[in-house]
Amino acid sequence: MGGPGPTAGNRVGAPGAPAAPKPVSAPPTRPVAPPRRLGRRNPAPVASSPGGLPTRRRWGRFAAGVTLALLGAWVFAAIYVSAGQRVEVIALARDVPMYAEIDEDDLRVVRVAADPSVKTIDADRIDDIVGRRAAMPLPEGSLLSGDQLFVEDVSLPGPGEEIVAGIIKEGQAGPSVLVPGRQIRVHVTPKDREEEPVSVDAVFYSVGKPDENNGERTIEFIVERADAQRVASAAGEKRISLTLPGQDPD
Repeated sequence: MGGPGPTAGNRVGAPGAPAAPKPVSAPPTRPVAPPRRLGRRNPAPVASSPGGLPTRRRWGRFAAGVTLALLGAWVFAAIYVSAGQRVEVIALARDVPMYAEIDEDDLRVVRVAADPSVKTIDADRIDDIVGRRAAMPLPEGSLLSGDQLFVEDVSLPGPGEEIVAGIIKEGQAGPSVLVPGRQIRVHVTPKDREEEPVSVDAVFYSVGKPDENNGERTIEFIVERADAQRVASAAGEKRISLTLPGQDPD
């Protein structure tokens, strides 16, 4: 005998029977994008050298190395040349007044960079400088030069001599004349054309700095007392010129 068949109350689809559950379908899938990488994009490939380094980077390092090498060589050369041009010269260890005789304690040796525009005296001549007279005030610490001294064996104004002051214009005396203690000739130009020009022997004594406006300088020289008045009058009126002995005035 067969089992009991389905009744009307429990048949599928019969009125009042529970609905059969619907099959659950999977949600539709979407294509998944690959994850993004943060940061800069990869640079374009650079040609590499056989050693594996990029060509541009290698040449940059090479250029930087050459520049540093040249800079180092230049600095070394500058230091070497600067050190090689330093020389020993004479400087003043203390103040020396004008006309004073220079003593050994007045001098000291210093090492300075040689500059052709600066007049100096080599240190090995220090024995020759001792005993010379200062032709101008010499301040402590300054470098000594030959034009700051009277020439050797110069005598200051003695009996029968006077110091005459005057003014000379540019071109009335050469630089070889304006040396304290040097024997010179003073040429006087007369006021009257009928008078003859006069020249007298003298010893150059001192010279001032040129005037900024006209280049004129105040000078002093020693002459015989008999000639002092005439020469002083001409010097005050700028009617003189100076030369070395044996030379004619310009």
